[in-house]
Amino acid sequence: GGSGGGGGQTPIVPDPLPPQSPSPALSGLVALAAGDGIIRADFALPGANFEAALFTATVRSAVFGGPAAHILATADHLVFSSPNGTTFVGMGIRAAGTSSWTQVGEILRCRPTTTNIYVDPTADPSIANGQSPATAFNNLAQGFFAAAAAASFSAGANLLIRAGDYTNGPFPVGPDVHAYGGFQDGFDFEDRDPRGGGTRLINASDPARMIVDVLSGGDDSVLDGMVVDGGNVFTEGIDVTDSDCEIRSVTSRRMLDRGSRVRTFDFTTRRLVLMVACDISENGNDGLGVNGVVDLKIDRCTFNANQQEGIDADDLYVNGSDAAQCFVRGSRFFGNGLDGLDIDLAAPPAAPQSPGGTFDVR
Repeated sequence: GGSGGGGGQTPIVPDPLPPQSPSPALSGLVALAAGDGIIRADFALPGANFEAALFTATVRSAVFGGPAAHILATADHLVFSSPNGTTFVGMGIRAAGTSSWTQVGEILRCRPTTTNIYVDPTADPSIANGQSPATAFNNLAQGFFAAAAAASFSAGANLLIRAGDYTNGPFPVGPDVHAYGGFQDGFDFEDRDPRGGGTRLINASDPARMIVDVLSGGDDSVLDGMVVDGGNVFTEGIDVTDSDCEIRSVTSRRMLDRGSRVRTFDFTTRRLVLMVACDISENGNDGLGVNGVVDLKIDRCTFNANQQEGIDADDLYVNGSDAAQCFVRGSRFFGNGLDGLDIDLAAPPAAPQSPGGTFDVR
């Protein structure tokens, strides 16, 4: 793919083949947020003649090893109590009248905890400490710094962000910080709207930089329920470097360069980057650019009207004797200037390589 920035944006042509809705194949989790002893899961249900359920565990590999935790009805979200600590949530479906569940969509991570930092653009900065809705920060960058500091003392922190416009970027996402947008007045989990586009990150101090910077080096970063909008002024939306990151129900659009970029410079550590229910569109270069040793998982995302590729993975690397994954499910690539999805597979360019590395591409 090319590396130059773009000028004016190409209008999105109406998609001639909209997906059927609801569809069992397009069901699954779309957002996940946690507070003190509480989790909110947002999901797409599989439609008539199917049943759906949530499964939980403290490790990702064990999520579907036990019985269903919550049978889902007709709503699009569920708020439930959960012990504090890292929790993985997955969704299963089955045809009505049958007994076996089948995983649908990706397994997502959250962390119920007492360490929660609050940000509200209408808050009073004179009393702000970020530790409650009444004393929330009104500066989002300050909230991210406070969450990173709190996470270092308590094995992780949640950043709960009220809907509003935030213009004081770039916003640094520290290790073990989970950032959740879409909250309303009072930060009630029942009122959260992760897909409504109300939490907007729209400015940074330098147009040549990214708006959101995930440079933590950690294995536990989350962005969930927000819009990153460059307004055809800013260069890059979300930059993930040498970090694991889950990006869920996030829009990154109208950047001069890429909507999002994932890079690793440490070719010895394989990172997991997971994008679920995201919209990465109308960017002047690629929607998503990837380069490094990465497990890349794209679930029900949209990549429309980017001036070059929708996704340009150039290159995905794997070390000898290792196995890397690239899964793309239920996603749309429409009206991009070059390729919709372009993936190159290779061995890392640094250090002597031993044979035997494999890719699992689906």
